[in-house]
Amino acid sequence: MRAVDNPHLIDLGFETLAEADLPDPAVSALRNALLAWPHSESGVDRAHLHDHLVQSGQLRAAELLNNYPDIPPIEPNGPGEREWLIALEQYVAFDGSDRHPGDGGLDQVTASPENWRRRHQEVAERQARTARLNEAAEKADQD
Repeated sequence: MRAVDNPHLIDLGFETLAEADLPDPAVSALRNALLAWPHSESGVDRAHLHDHLVQSGQLRAAELLNNYPDIPPIEPNGPGEREWLIALEQYVAFDGSDRHPGDGGLDQVTASPENWRRRHQEVAERQARTARLNEAAEKADQD
């Protein structure tokens, strides 16, 4: 979902996104549409993508697209970009089996818009805490 609003992520994680075994069929349908979208690396028009999903019978994927919360963009080369890649890699089989490093309910974390908002809030809080700790460490080094 983040790649829809942050097209640089598509180029950055194209292979990993393509290899990801996403447990939710609607999320997989959205990913597949996004990977096949012409010129997706330069931006994705949500309305056109929504219409495409509806026309192809992917109604739940279209609903996910509409209900995804409006959140700040991920800056290229920033910590959010790295976290997105790490999260995505959790859905790629690591030993050729059906077992994934991320198994353990991550699909439940993103099951609803409320959970998406909560997850992104947790990430933002963790990033803010890390920034404060880094600032404190730098200040201590200067003293």
